[in-house]
Amino acid sequence: MKAKNEFHRGNLSKMINCCNETKIRSDLIPFAINLPLLNQALSRTGWTGPEMTADNWKPTLASILSGYDWDKVIADVRPFFEKQTDLDLLTKDNLLGLLRSQT
Repeated sequence: MKAKNEFHRGNLSKMINCCNETKIRSDLIPFAINLPLLNQALSRTGWTGPEMTADNWKPTLASILSGYDWDKVIADVRPFFEKQTDLDLLTKDNLLGLLRSQT
């Protein structure tokens, strides 16, 4: 089993490589979404939007994130990053590109 930092570096390396390509490749970013858990959490917070499905969660999230002040987002998550230089990858364009890409 890989140590936590080895796993993190491996994934970060994949993210850097995919973000350096002309087209961001979402297949290189390993994540999955638990739609039942997401919908349950949204209903508990008073979400009035549509139920999240495999077809609509990415465009819905992209639409919401488009309106965020990205400087405030970065300030909010900064304490959770071990290496502050990793924040250079967390740009609105990179995230929206991943959400809008075909899987």
